Amino acid sequence: MEESPESGRPTLHEYDEMDQATLKAHPTDDEPVRHLCIDWPSSSIKGNYTIGATARDVLPPLYDMPARDVTEQNATSAVFRSRLSVIHVTVNVLHGLATDSAPTQATPPSGTPPSSHSQLSTPQSETPPGTGSPRGKPGLSLGSLRNTNTVFISAKSSRNSVNVCVPRYVGRRPLHIKARSSTGNVCVMLPETFNGMVSWFVEAGTFSMSPGIEERFHRLDSAPGRRHGTAKIVPAASETGWTTANGKRGDVCEISTSTGRLYLCTAVENPRGMCVIA
Repeated sequence: MEESPESGRPTLHEYDEMDQATLKAHPTDDEPVRHLCIDWPSSSIKGNYTIGATARDVLPPLYDMPARDVTEQNATSAVFRSRLSVIHVTVNVLHGLATDSAPTQATPPSGTPPSSHSQLSTPQSETPPGTGSPRGKPGLSLGSLRNTNTVFISAKSSRNSVNVCVPRYVGRRPLHIKARSSTGNVCVMLPETFNGMVSWFVEAGTFSMSPGIEERFHRLDSAPGRRHGTAKIVPAASETGWTTANGKRGDVCEISTSTGRLYLCTAVENPRGMCVIA
């Protein structure tokens, strides 16, 4: 259904144009998918990926599926895991492209070996954000914000850095991002429309943010600490048309590392998806 001009929200046609613009700015060789999981223990994970709740099923599948709890609790998801190597990904989230439910035939990416996206493994349980606090760490329990109709993006490297960019998101479903490392820097680039909670934890390191985040950042901790915290981020003033009827989408971003530096910024401030932590 088209939105009325008085609502201030984009029409479906305008949403589709935004999707096309996102894909043009951050192209991918593969078809958009609803769910994907890439688990490469010893190899770096780099590239642009596209997900969407209405994406057609691709046959044969381009990627492994995330754990069942992830696919059942989220409308669309992208899960990346590595033990030893860097994760550096840009995830396009489409609003309404590919509404036809008929499956399509997968087209192998040009110049990419067929096995590059099919290193099959048994997905481990990847608890979506908001379902608990890892190992009792403070500042990471957002259980009250759990939603089963979310867009879920998770990236975890045990011994290296993690860089996640979501360049733009104009959907109505809550956006949940979880980026973690045990030993490494973690950077998350949020879309300008992000509207919700952010929590962070760093055991030995620092947490910092860009000017674009700082001007929209409202600390919520009753007793702020250096190692952990919780805050609310409101959308940029120019990005209000996507909002739900009550003006809230309920986004969540969880960012953590045991040893390293955390950095939060907007994708607009880093149009190439490159994050440099000073």
